Amino acid sequence: MPALRDDRGLTLIELCLVLLILGLIVTAASPRLSRSFNHLKSKTAAERVAQDLVMARHRAVLSGRIWQLIISSDGRAYSLEQQILQDRDEPTRQGRRQWQTVLTRDLSHDHQLRPAGITLSLLPDGSYPQQILTLGKNDSSPYEIHVESSGIVVRLSNKT
Repeated sequence: MPALRDDRGLTLIELCLVLLILGLIVTAASPRLSRSFNHLKSKTAAERVAQDLVMARHRAVLSGRIWQLIISSDGRAYSLEQQILQDRDEPTRQGRRQWQTVLTRDLSHDHQLRPAGITLSLLPDGSYPQQILTLGKNDSSPYEIHVESSGIVVRLSNKT
């Protein structure tokens, strides 16, 4: 007479096989998830730059002052500055405008904002020069920030 078998559980070999298969699935999916996560970080950084530009444009219009976006020479940081209005009786130093830094942001995760070392002025009438800024990790530029007369828009670059 055959012995009765208890079918309520898994054997140790079955459990090890299931864990091995799950480990292979996670290992295979890991690089793809990593690329997706890096693109998400780049997109978030590009959207933050665009939001800061929109905010500076609104403040320029509301305050009647010139604002400017200054990208650092290495492209790894940027700042927003507003023009300090002088009293009419107080001359500006050597005819130069004075600026107050309102916001400084460092880009993280090896991101760079290009073109580096430029200044983009946002005028009190709401106008600004048209420019395409690219933001990417290392040498890639997956996102473009289009500063156009119609608005400021973030787009995925065609170069990816």
